[in-house]
Amino acid sequence: MVLFAFSSTPGNGYVISSGDSSAWKSIPEGLSAKIKATAAAGDTVLSVSIGKDDWFINTSNFVYCCPSGAVTSCLSSAQAQSSNVRLADIEQFVFMPHTPTGYFCSTAKTSMWSGLPTSMAENLRLSSSKADIRCVAVGAGEQWIIVREDNSFAYNGISDDLEKTLKENHAASKTIKYITFSLDNASYYFVVYKDGSTVHLSPAAWHPQIKEYIQKSQERDDDDDDDDDDGAALLDLASFNADIQSIRNAVSSVQMHSI
Repeated sequence: MVLFAFSSTPGNGYVISSGDSSAWKSIPEGLSAKIKATAAAGDTVLSVSIGKDDWFINTSNFVYCCPSGAVTSCLSSAQAQSSNVRLADIEQFVFMPHTPTGYFCSTAKTSMWSGLPTSMAENLRLSSSKADIRCVAVGAGEQWIIVREDNSFAYNGISDDLEKTLKENHAASKTIKYITFSLDNASYYFVVYKDGSTVHLSPAAWHPQIKEYIQKSQERDDDDDDDDDDGAALLDLASFNADIQSIRNAVSSVQMHSI
């Protein structure tokens, strides 16, 4: 699955990754250093997000963040509330466009937030469980979206074009994996579905590299599927051999009894 995050650094860049390979433009130096280190170690990028002079990256072996910023604020708040949440537990982190300490943070078991748009916070409080939220996105112009595990979603301030696309794909039973908005430009978005397809609006100059990494991601997913098929075939062969051995043992038992 392709990963994408808009950058709020001067130049309005991005980071895009196929998991084991990444490219970027105008992102914080600390984040680019961690992406390089992740690639050198052979780790896989699982999620990445960028705030205003802030960043977060989750890899297959480590979780990193900007030393001072919204992630630190989130962990301090969790500690003050006696919540046993560590940096390594965070799976998704979303920065806010209007406040440097605002965030939405999710782990495997719970979700936490601070400084969200009022209407979004109210919608989240209506959730039966904080753990039923698959992903959220917040962008410029007070736009936000909440996607739940049952594939339903609530939103505010998104463009008519994006709203139409999301509804059409929902009607076609396409499942959103994640969605991200630009913190600086209310027109830009990037949506990834579980089947690997994407819908995005971004500067045309970025499109060749986006297309390249979507292709890389699809090829990587296909390779993983092939590995799964090979594993299933080996398992079937092992079961077959076990069945043959059982038959041989049964025949041997019958022969000994007849003697």
